[in-house]
Amino acid sequence: MKQTGRLILSIASIALSGAAHAADVRITGDDPRNTIAISAENSRVNEILQSLAGKYGFKIKGIEHVGAAETITTDLSGSLPEVLARLLRNRNHMIVRSPDNTSGIESVMILNANYGAGSSKFVPRGPDQDFMQQFAGAAD
Repeated sequence: MKQTGRLILSIASIALSGAAHAADVRITGDDPRNTIAISAENSRVNEILQSLAGKYGFKIKGIEHVGAAETITTDLSGSLPEVLARLLRNRNHMIVRSPDNTSGIESVMILNANYGAGSSKFVPRGPDQDFMQQFAGAAD
């Protein structure tokens, strides 16, 4: 019985800690291709992104790469792509545009939480492959 009570208490504590954090995000602007404004106070980045997606009708893929613990207080303005780029500036992401969506954006893909792209490895191709392979081996 004591184990069950502790488990219920633990679950309630986790639920309340999540509920205690209410996102304070205000989004204004009906022309996302030109200008919108965001005012966020102690808000999680993933909540801001989900609010933007809900208001402007685009999909978010890879939201788990944002991290639920990161909160920010900010005021941003600009076009929707500019605002998204600023929110995701420290993550590898892609903004897929669409002329069919009124926001101009079809989806946002968050690839990972790393800044910038990783280095690529040289792979020789074509008739000079054997010649170039000796240099590729020396670089490793």
